[in-house]
Amino acid sequence: MQMTTEMKAEGKKEEKGGDQDSSTITGNVESSSTLSPKLPPLPILTPSFCLITYTLQHNISCNSKALARAHMNSDQPVSVFHVDLGIPDEYMPRAKRGGPLPQVANSVANTTVFFAEIVPAGTNLTFPDQDSSCDSTFSSQVVFVDICRVALNVSTSTESGISMEAWLPKNWTGRFLSTGNGGLGGCIQYVDMAYTTALGFAAVGANNGHNGTSGASFYHNPEVLADFAYRSFPHQVGDSIHTNVVVGKEITRLFYGTPHNTSYYLGCSTGGRQGFESMQDFPDDFDGIVAGAPAINWNSFMSWGDYIYSILGNKSSPTFISSDDWLDLVHKDIMKQCDAIDGVVDGIIEDPNLCDYRPEDLLCTSLNKNNVDCLTAGQVHALRLVHSPVYNSNGQLMYPRQQPGSEDPSYIDVIFGGQPVQFSAGHGVASCNLSAFRNNGGKMLTYQGQADMLVSPINMELYYAHVQRTMSLQSEEVDDFLRFFRISGMSHCAEGPGAWDIGQYGDGELTEETLSPDRNVVTAIVRWVEEGVAPETIQGTKYVNDTKDLGVQFSRRHCRYPFRNIYDGVVFSSSAIRVIFLRASSSSSWNPGLFLTPCLFVASNQ
Repeated sequence: MQMTTEMKAEGKKEEKGGDQDSSTITGNVESSSTLSPKLPPLPILTPSFCLITYTLQHNISCNSKALARAHMNSDQPVSVFHVDLGIPDEYMPRAKRGGPLPQVANSVANTTVFFAEIVPAGTNLTFPDQDSSCDSTFSSQVVFVDICRVALNVSTSTESGISMEAWLPKNWTGRFLSTGNGGLGGCIQYVDMAYTTALGFAAVGANNGHNGTSGASFYHNPEVLADFAYRSFPHQVGDSIHTNVVVGKEITRLFYGTPHNTSYYLGCSTGGRQGFESMQDFPDDFDGIVAGAPAINWNSFMSWGDYIYSILGNKSSPTFISSDDWLDLVHKDIMKQCDAIDGVVDGIIEDPNLCDYRPEDLLCTSLNKNNVDCLTAGQVHALRLVHSPVYNSNGQLMYPRQQPGSEDPSYIDVIFGGQPVQFSAGHGVASCNLSAFRNNGGKMLTYQGQADMLVSPINMELYYAHVQRTMSLQSEEVDDFLRFFRISGMSHCAEGPGAWDIGQYGDGELTEETLSPDRNVVTAIVRWVEEGVAPETIQGTKYVNDTKDLGVQFSRRHCRYPFRNIYDGVVFSSSAIRVIFLRASSSSSWNPGLFLTPCLFVASNQ
């Protein structure tokens, strides 16, 4: 039985004698057992909840964005600001009511507040000022709980700056969280901010020092590139995430009148790389990190893209393979050869490392009289190269092979579309000595889709092995601070044929079931950090047509590396839907469905 968590607030009108603004907002938010112990009572939220006063002596009320923006281009820089709480005593007893808090310290110098506003639960925010390239995924966002929204800019040099937002929820749990970015990282991850504020985190997000998904702003702008890769702030090497964290934590402290209790991070892809960089270079920033599909070998990834172009060529090349052929011929041939390796034909390759794909089965021969549904010798040779690792002239591995079974319609034209890579400069994670993070008690939960066509799943396995060698640790010792989960059938960060929903994203329809730490990476990292209970497996869910309203298609527990699932030979069927259950190692109960024996140890070959 599912217990639905109510995330919607009811707008009410209350009569207040002599008060010009009679509009108040109340809300009811329940949470999972992992998150609920620190939830404070939910007070009535009034416009005085969100008031910024800064050194130009302009009071920005929650409804005065126009006033704030009128001063964005002022000749007089706004270097510091402070926050006047002005909220009821019962909201946060430790907060100082009335009168401004002390000015922000030097750590947030060169900070300009654009605006601050109350956003009631249920509001559908739009972002007219963002770059149009962000519109496909970030054109609007519903806010699930009452928040104070603060938008600001942090100048990182005379020629660059980072735009960021802080969302400060009424149902604050004492937890702080920074979101990451994706791709070239010029879009604030509003979806993650809405999700995590609904869970009671004070959340921040940034544009990584430039607007939009293009790298054009890097050209002849080394300061902007430094924000994307590495930025000095304050007085040390840092990046956009670190800047975001320094400023965001200070805003959180000033707003609530008390520091945060625990600090977290959530990101995937470029956001995954940013999480690893934070763990490596700023081990004090976060107590817990969730980093998915980390693009940690960035420069080699860019080079690999050009290498693929040199193999396949453009659309007129004799070695080029069309997107239709990738899906209708290549993918089907891969699944024919490798789907059953894990013991069951289900459209998912549980561990692609076991697939030794032979593209020669697609070769046009005398058996294919009309040369239909086959490939030329040149195309087959190209396929062989695509599914082989790349080495440099010294015999060193530059980039792993394309994992078979990862052919995704969303990315085929991006990777195999016959266009050269348009940018090749960036940054990767260099060090694997995580001693400082480990010694600080930090915890990292990372996951990687095994059907990821964009970021090779093998990269994370190589990184894991490098950590072991660098720190002289066995896997069980790495497990003390870093746990890596391989998500079979997941594409890049999400979607795919597998049970890919592991709570990495939230849509506001949160339930006790979906917030369970056994199946949600966000609540899992909270439980690990605050209760010392590390996740043994992560249960993923596959919804029918990837739509929650249509119900669960199947679920599967995913193992932490270097374990893997195998099929145990017991098959049942369901008259309504196909459900995959896994026998938990701590339980002897069985359920109808398709059984895999979870998480058998396999020796790493890296």
